[in-house]
Amino acid sequence: MYRGGPGGEACEDERKLKNVTETVYDACHGPFFVLLGKLYLFFCCVVRSPVFFALSGKLYLCATPIGNLEDMTYRVVRTLGEVDLIAAEDTRNSVKLLNHFGIKTPMTSYHEYNKIEKGKKLIEKLKDGMQIALVPDAGKPGVSDPGDELVKMRYEEGREVACLPGAAACITALTLAGVSTSRFAFGAFRPTDKKEKQSVLNELVNETRTMILYE
Repeated sequence: MYRGGPGGEACEDERKLKNVTETVYDACHGPFFVLLGKLYLFFCCVVRSPVFFALSGKLYLCATPIGNLEDMTYRVVRTLGEVDLIAAEDTRNSVKLLNHFGIKTPMTSYHEYNKIEKGKKLIEKLKDGMQIALVPDAGKPGVSDPGDELVKMRYEEGREVACLPGAAACITALTLAGVSTSRFAFGAFRPTDKKEKQSVLNELVNETRTMILYE
């Protein structure tokens, strides 16, 4: 159909475009392009899927409640139910949490007194493709607990670590205290020895930031 232009040029251009389109269409249905399409589908459906990457294993840092079971996030509950193993700071404490949410994943202990030996074993399990979640007694893994050592070991292997957000006692206390939150520092637990405790406090006399200390 003629759609303007002298001498029917528009109609001629349409015929050329149609021929090019048909040529490209035929080419795309050739054996090479069919194979290319299958490879693309494989990449989208398999290589990009979490299952494919799960072959390398991943460490998940999962926050736990700091006083109320409703502190648990949906994401943490789902992850704890999907991983192969849960490394808990205190299995006796964590089993109560797992039972409450109906989680049947096996547990193993990982705490201050076995963090080096057990950490090496957990790293080997991760290398074998096992998915492992790390949970503390309460709050965020790695904050005043041995979780930071396992994370360090994992990074030394050149592997990624997933951190699932959740409750943290230090941040909760900071936001509730009614003090300046623009600049603050976390000092973890103070020493139990009276002299050492006083020494730490003396170091903070001239501190201008808001300080968070565990007792």
